[in-house]
Amino acid sequence: MQSLKIDVGPANAGIYYVIGSFSGTSPGQNVNGIHFPLNLDSYFLQSWFGDTLVAGNGIGATDVTGQAFHGLLVPPGSASALVGLTVHHVVAPVNALSLLHTCATNPVPLKFLP
Repeated sequence: MQSLKIDVGPANAGIYYVIGSFSGTSPGQNVNGIHFPLNLDSYFLQSWFGDTLVAGNGIGATDVTGQAFHGLLVPPGSASALVGLTVHHVVAPVNALSLLHTCATNPVPLKFLP
């Protein structure tokens, strides 16, 4: 398990998504005026909708200061297929009224070792 320490600040406190990509971080993409430093692939799309292999449900909530920890887990039996790959994750908080993402954090790599 890898634990992400999340700190998006009080202005972005609340619900967040953990979004990932196996395709790298550059050039990334812009969605609704927010730059996501992740390349589009199937994992990105799965995590965008909150259903991911590595991030579990991929959705969480911060405390009022905008801080949280999110555990990234790999289901038993799937790790061997991922050995040698690197996945990057960002945290993207959502606005409680519009349900749109307010920002995206810097990407954090996770490399699967044997």
